[in-house]
Amino acid sequence: MPKLIYCNGDSFTWGTGIGNLFYEPTKNFDLFEQARESSVWPGQLAELLECDCVNDAWAGGSNSRIVRKTKTYLQDKNPDDVSVFIGWSTALRTEYFRPSVDTDWYEPYRKQGRTGPFDVTPKGTYVQMHTSGLTSPTYTSKYDQAYIKNFFTKHTDADLLVTFMEQVIDIQNFLTENKFQYLMFNTFGIKELFKENVQDRRLYPLIDKMDFDKYMGWPDEDFCVWSYMELGDDQLKDGINSTDVKTALLVAKLAKEHLSIEDSGEWVLKLGDNETSHKLDRATLDNLISSLVERTIKICKTVCDDANLVPNVINGVVLVGGSTRIPLVRCKVAELFGSEPLSDINPDEVVAIGAALQAEALTVGSENLLLDVTPLSLGIETMGGMVEKIIPRNTTIPVAKAQEFTTYVDGQTAMVVHATQGEREMVGDNRSLARFELHGIPPMAAGAARIQVTFTVDADGLLTVTAKEKSTGKEAKVAVKPSYGIDEAEMADMLYESMKHAKVDIEERLLVEARVEAGRNLKAVSAALTKDKHLLSDVQIIEIEDRMHNLKDAVKGTNRNSIILASEQLENATKEFAEKRMDQGIRSALKGVDVDALDEQATKG
Repeated sequence: MPKLIYCNGDSFTWGTGIGNLFYEPTKNFDLFEQARESSVWPGQLAELLECDCVNDAWAGGSNSRIVRKTKTYLQDKNPDDVSVFIGWSTALRTEYFRPSVDTDWYEPYRKQGRTGPFDVTPKGTYVQMHTSGLTSPTYTSKYDQAYIKNFFTKHTDADLLVTFMEQVIDIQNFLTENKFQYLMFNTFGIKELFKENVQDRRLYPLIDKMDFDKYMGWPDEDFCVWSYMELGDDQLKDGINSTDVKTALLVAKLAKEHLSIEDSGEWVLKLGDNETSHKLDRATLDNLISSLVERTIKICKTVCDDANLVPNVINGVVLVGGSTRIPLVRCKVAELFGSEPLSDINPDEVVAIGAALQAEALTVGSENLLLDVTPLSLGIETMGGMVEKIIPRNTTIPVAKAQEFTTYVDGQTAMVVHATQGEREMVGDNRSLARFELHGIPPMAAGAARIQVTFTVDADGLLTVTAKEKSTGKEAKVAVKPSYGIDEAEMADMLYESMKHAKVDIEERLLVEARVEAGRNLKAVSAALTKDKHLLSDVQIIEIEDRMHNLKDAVKGTNRNSIILASEQLENATKEFAEKRMDQGIRSALKGVDVDALDEQATKG
């Protein structure tokens, strides 16, 4: 018998609602916890086995959390002492790590008898999320919701199911290799999801790797489509060739087109020497494609959200592609936008018609100009490896925007212009577009030169970057196609990464900005001391040099507040020095000048 059972899962294992049967958590939280822990199945099982219990489950917890917490807890445990029980959650849940710790919500939420959508650790927060949003609507974060929307737009239910099976295999192998006794089972959501995606060939090799002797409910109880899958696998092994696949797809296409008009039909499918007859009705077709239609509707909602539009304010929706003839598709589109879609244009021809109209608009002009936008922000690298965005993403093109920059060091006569594309704050995390140099900048004090950088994007999406020194007119430019070599998936990944790392990126940018400003101040003070140290007493010199040393040490660290404080201390220590240098400069400028004459000239003027 084990000394301890370790249990992990979601609310079915944690015990949502069970404690509420005995005690109200808001009135006596300790009694509620005791009632829940003793009443839920891990507590009952531990009592039967006469051993201790660790219930590591989480209401709303994802399978990603189960994997993470199970490995962490068991990594240093003796397998002879612990038996493991895992109740897997729905595959439609996952988690992401946010490197910030926010616990203000936690205790009040728990005292309502719930765990909440977040798993807080000393290093940060693991946000538990579901295809419908956070695993609980009680707490809402715009950043979390944006991340979730982007994630589930990019990942299909089939993708999540594959990930789930990979997680099962991962834990299965971990427990086996470390010689733990274990048992796993499903809680909810897997059977139907599997039925909907049974044709996804990625599932087959994963099934072969799973140990069903240690997995209750699979396949005999939870997976009613097992026999179907075995049949499909056998057929695949028996040699369905590419011609057979094309034939089957053609028949399927004919059936789809027929059922877009009629309620039912019958088709003959001939594969090799085998000829079979199949009846199909529209209701069955609707059921087969429902998940695909819902994915499309979800994308429409996402587009509306990005455009800050409510679907029912859109004047009309044009259907594109032959599959939009399917009644279910048109019905779902009508439900979302609150009006029947525009179907008077042949959906097979509508793209070509739109392209022709756009060509007309770009050549001879038209009132029906379709406006393109920049998919990602365009910017320039600045001191410290930061990015200054010139043209934000989703800006309508054609467009031209300019911004002024200056030099960082005294006497600088050239500047490297580095154009970037992306949403991150640091240049290394964005896509490099082009580099060029502007020469002929007059040697001036740092910050005196004025270099205007202009970003111009034409109707074809061609970007021209121009750098011009304003006093001399010296100019350099480069042209580049920002969309070259990047596809929509890569763009989506870049947007996803920008949202994922938004807080960390901002913190890093603020730190770099503080370092750059500190470096600029140190250079200026050092140059002033070299030239005018004679204006200061020995005590003043020692104080300034001490403040400079403190600032240099602060810059080496990662505490932005320390850098800002040290900069302020240096500024305070050099105020009198700056005043003396200004007085000296005025006296030098007025040396040999008749002050009375200046007064008389000013009066006459």
